[in-house]
Amino acid sequence: HPSRWIVRSNLAACYATMSDFTKDLTVLEEAISMQRQLLDMAESTSDRITASTNLGVSFVARYKQLKLVDDITEAISIHTEALECSGYTDPHSKMCLDHLTKELMTRFEITGCLDDLDTAIRHLRLAL
Repeated sequence: HPSRWIVRSNLAACYATMSDFTKDLTVLEEAISMQRQLLDMAESTSDRITASTNLGVSFVARYKQLKLVDDITEAISIHTEALECSGYTDPHSKMCLDHLTKELMTRFEITGCLDDLDTAIRHLRLAL
């Protein structure tokens, strides 16, 4: 039911906001869990992009706490899939693209892998 998705989305957003404030990893894990469920439940492209964007942001938040490159890599994977699914046409895809670009640049700064910058440039060109 669509209203259930919205309520769950708001609840996940509350957990994510609370974890930003408290830095409580348990609360962040709850947000990630709910956001994964929302991604699975998403019926429209817009809902899928919104859920993907939020889930990716939560992985970045976890990266900031734990400094695990795998979290940035997971965020990149989630945002890449969302953009490829939308074909860059959904209005929400611009926010997803913004996050993806920042995550690729962050991973480049960590690893020095130029492929990440090339990928960011490729996605940005596709969005033009």
